[in-house]
Amino acid sequence: MQIIMKTLQKLVALTLLIMFSVVAQAQEKGKGRVFAGLAMGTKSAIDENGGDKLGFGLTFGGDYFILDNLSAGLNYTFFFKSSYGDATNGISLQASALNIDGHYYFVTSSPLYVYGLFGFSIGYAKAEYNIGLINLNGTVKDNKFGINLGAGLDYYLSDKFFLNGQIKYNSPHEQMVFNVGFGYVVN
Repeated sequence: MQIIMKTLQKLVALTLLIMFSVVAQAQEKGKGRVFAGLAMGTKSAIDENGGDKLGFGLTFGGDYFILDNLSAGLNYTFFFKSSYGDATNGISLQASALNIDGHYYFVTSSPLYVYGLFGFSIGYAKAEYNIGLINLNGTVKDNKFGINLGAGLDYYLSDKFFLNGQIKYNSPHEQMVFNVGFGYVVN
């Protein structure tokens, strides 16, 4: 536990140092970025009754500024497998989404940038079940197409690194998805 706390303190100190050292540049046409972060979906896991519950996962992606203050990008979110029961009687769920999102930045006061989000999504879900009492097991898969609608913000730590926070509604999974992470300006 002490090692984790010391590592966290060093990370916070480094982040503060970077934050106060350099200001960010504007969201300009031709800029490309990559990012990664944590995701939390309101219906991305399965509870002990077979219903939906809060699930956690990871998001990876990138975007490109096609115009000043307007970016388009691709990202993939996968949620960690959740399950209940045991090997003889149980069920597990794995969910993910492939998204094509556009961001329009309507607040651009360095180092903080705020955007609205609209995009398209393909949601994937796979459930595996095993009912030992009647020796029944199998897999059920489902894919749905829909939209994303939300908002977010970027906080630049330097001209290359930024923190990101985002909230969006994902219609294929019929859930709210919260993301926090960091990114890097490629060019």
